[in-house]
Amino acid sequence: MIFEISTAVKKFSSCRASASARTGFESDPTITVLCLNYDNQFRRLPMERDRVEEDFLNRTAAERFGIDYLFPYQRLVISNILEGAGFFSPESGSSETFDPEDPPDTVQRQIAILPTGAGKSLCFMLPGVLLPGVTLILFPLLSLLSDQKRRLDEQGIPAELLAGGQSSAEREAAWGRLELGKSRFLLSNPETLIQQTALRRLEKLNIDHLVIDEAHTLPMWGRQFRPALLEIPSLIAAGRPRMTSAFTATASDVVLDQIQEILFSDQAAHVIRAMPDRPNISYHVIPCLSKSREL
Repeated sequence: MIFEISTAVKKFSSCRASASARTGFESDPTITVLCLNYDNQFRRLPMERDRVEEDFLNRTAAERFGIDYLFPYQRLVISNILEGAGFFSPESGSSETFDPEDPPDTVQRQIAILPTGAGKSLCFMLPGVLLPGVTLILFPLLSLLSDQKRRLDEQGIPAELLAGGQSSAEREAAWGRLELGKSRFLLSNPETLIQQTALRRLEKLNIDHLVIDEAHTLPMWGRQFRPALLEIPSLIAAGRPRMTSAFTATASDVVLDQIQEILFSDQAAHVIRAMPDRPNISYHVIPCLSKSREL
């Protein structure tokens, strides 16, 4: 189901109680809000959980990344990731129990279509510093790999990069740090990880979140000159991530359907589409009798 969101719309989750223990924020059980659920039905939820989550995420963004404000679509994507990976589950430390006949809404597969400059990378970097397991991020280009590694290094966040041209010793050291929990980010590309030796190492990792960046390249390049992009489902099967997200800034409805077919053929993913409108860009039409004269 496609869920479109503008800057005026927020998604509030139904399982946020454990965040209170993590953040120490006090709550007011008398405050309630209207919640837009994925089936487009409104229902009322206690504000305490949502305010705790929003404050918690904004505070983490400010402290770890120097970002003072999260856009609503960023909070939606991030909360889906954390919830899908079990961050808000009772097993993660919450004292709340859930009614099995009314389980909380959980998104474990999502496709996020966010315009360029919308803070897409933060949507998977912020959850990555909170989740206890590994965040695996797949990029189609080495330049994107290197840029993301640089950004994580600048934030003081340990991350491992696996790509072509590395020695066996370099790769073994990277896998070792991941397996020991010294690094929780793994940046790579499909060509590197579809090798049998890499697949066996993936099976040993506790992967909380798998990210496919520039997901529009899967159908556009995978069927032409990058067949390894179509092997990502094998990586998903080997790594068994608790949450899988695909990100892109460019996806028509046809490409979106193709991404869904390649990555999530057995079960539909939730689609989040941020509004691409740029308020600082506008178009004007000026009628004229002669183009050469007016120009």
